[in-house]
Amino acid sequence: MEGVKAANVFSGKISMPDMKNINPSEAMITGAKLINKNNLLTKREIETVDLSTETMMEKNTKPLSINELNYEDVEKDGYTVQGYTISDTNTYITSDGKILLTAYKKGYNSRIYVYNSETGSLEARITLPTDAHVGGTTFDSQNQVLYVTAKNGKATSYDYKMLSRLINTTKKDANGVVQINFSKEGDSKDPDGGKAALTVPDAMLIENNIDVLDTVNKGRELSFNKQQGMDTIYYYNGAIYSGTYSGNGYLIKTNIEYEKNPQTGSIISIKAIDNQIVGTLPPAVQGIAFYEENNKVYLVTASSAKFSKSRLTLFDMTNGYPIELGAKIISQSGLEGIYINNGEISGIFEYEEQKLQTLTTIKELDNSWADPINYAGLSTQASVWDLIHGLEEE
Repeated sequence: MEGVKAANVFSGKISMPDMKNINPSEAMITGAKLINKNNLLTKREIETVDLSTETMMEKNTKPLSINELNYEDVEKDGYTVQGYTISDTNTYITSDGKILLTAYKKGYNSRIYVYNSETGSLEARITLPTDAHVGGTTFDSQNQVLYVTAKNGKATSYDYKMLSRLINTTKKDANGVVQINFSKEGDSKDPDGGKAALTVPDAMLIENNIDVLDTVNKGRELSFNKQQGMDTIYYYNGAIYSGTYSGNGYLIKTNIEYEKNPQTGSIISIKAIDNQIVGTLPPAVQGIAFYEENNKVYLVTASSAKFSKSRLTLFDMTNGYPIELGAKIISQSGLEGIYINNGEISGIFEYEEQKLQTLTTIKELDNSWADPINYAGLSTQASVWDLIHGLEEE
């Protein structure tokens, strides 16, 4: 015997050298490889190899590259983009990453649009069971949880692996796009009018008690400008960071814990431990993103209002609170969600040229200077927004 040069894949659990011990009911698929060293049968070595469906797929190590994206499908549907993140079924972001855009349409349930990050093609259109503004979205790749902002300071959390599996196994429509609809039966806000190709239950929703409304409005009990809750969101290092579009907003850190099924490892629920105000935000913030480099932690905020150019602001968050390092004016108005990949900051816009594009880099933003008149304009518009919606709330 000259050793095993090739092995068959068995649907079961194989233990060598006892070939009788095959248990096809095991969830894990394993294989065994015999290595005959120096052609000596007495020096056989057994190596167990994980051949489950996920591990048989070659691990992708190719880095993510974000190209300019025209999301005209969103516009054609009459929706307006808000949040932007990258998701991936790997535990880290690779070239397999999907571009996720949240969008709303007045009077209808909101949506998530899923794009291929390499080709820019629309892969899925997901209608959510809510007409929330969905101003922000973020992805925890390690735990495979997708977060989307909800109403009144809350966030909705989805099991992304289940959602991705559903997308991959659902028949595409005539345009090659998967249609998924979480709208409840008889929901008058269902944009498909109850005629969705696929309507699914909310089993993919992960229960959570995230709620920052009271924290956001801390100290505003006697003020007209009570805020509506959470407009932006970002998951970083075991916590949810959020903020509200405001003339004078806060950066809120919500520490969370994941409760997992001990057998499957899947997440059962997400528990918010506490909310902390860790700093103030610039006016009119629409998006936030974190980035690590050279043992430093950076926060970037995106500010915009209809009658002003957009603005990016860079902060050092290494010590847990924001210290401003620089700011830059972006010529377009309507900057919404942002994402940082390899030091490059990209963003989406709800006005004018509605496309995803690279805006600048962390390096360029550091120590940069932006016109204070732009800051004042953003502050005025966001403060007026505060007053109007605060009075409505009262």
